[in-house]
Amino acid sequence: MNDIQSEMLMKYKVVAPNEVASLLKNPDTIVLDMRDSRAYLEGHIGHAIQATQEHIVRVVEEQEAEAPVLVYCYHGISSRKLAEALAEQGLNQVYSLEGGWGAWSLQNQ
Repeated sequence: MNDIQSEMLMKYKVVAPNEVASLLKNPDTIVLDMRDSRAYLEGHIGHAIQATQEHIVRVVEEQEAEAPVLVYCYHGISSRKLAEALAEQGLNQVYSLEGGWGAWSLQNQ
């Protein structure tokens, strides 16, 4: 399977750090930070909440399928797994941050 075929099968979208600002303009966007508590407290993107099991379940159960959800981790690898899981639960606008917090923080210093 080539990269184009892989992208067509993905149920979520990978977004670059420079695309985050447009997602955050939507007040309905949910931002899930997968990093540990210490890293979260040191800084996070916009109105992010920590991606605890409780918060993830609440997002799936309480949100409309069309609400945008941005997921990020340290480097953009683990967030893809959560993004895929959320999309499989019926959420239609799920995004994983390419390069994670590391890439976003470099661009937004």
